[in-house]
Amino acid sequence: MAEPSRPPSAEDTAHMRSALGLARRGVGNTWPNPSVGCVVVKHGRVVGRAVTAPGGRPHAEPAALDLAGAAARGATVYVTLEPCCHWGRTPPCTDALISAGVARVVIATRDPDPRVDGAGIRFQCVEGDRKPAAPHGHRMHRAHGPRQRPAGVLAIRRDRRARQLLLQLAPGIRIP
Repeated sequence: MAEPSRPPSAEDTAHMRSALGLARRGVGNTWPNPSVGCVVVKHGRVVGRAVTAPGGRPHAEPAALDLAGAAARGATVYVTLEPCCHWGRTPPCTDALISAGVARVVIATRDPDPRVDGAGIRFQCVEGDRKPAAPHGHRMHRAHGPRQRPAGVLAIRRDRRARQLLLQLAPGIRIP
């Protein structure tokens, strides 16, 4: 079983923010999969990083592990979404993580897909440090629930109220 969540260190938070930044770059390009960011860190040094490729394949985890190569063994992996643990058009990401021999996996949020939803966390090497690393959740992944619908629809308007709504939906976003 996965070890219980522990409070994230400053290093955990910094690397998770990096993974979240990678995921933001892929938003809108990875359908039918969500945009996921992954950072592989060994001895405080980033040895691999990736985002889900356009079209949804390959997933971020195997791509980052490929870049890390042998350095992934014993590393910590920061992923913005719980790794998948089911066969679809690609093998499970949990299998890639276990095969690579990573020591620890930190996730920003659970996968709302009913085929995963917590099962990826139950693999021995995965732990969930959700709240401190991504305090507002990772809203990008909420559209990929059982109904495959977005959490909300945003109508763009150039007025003060629209700006306030946007800031509520996406804290930290920069609005010109």
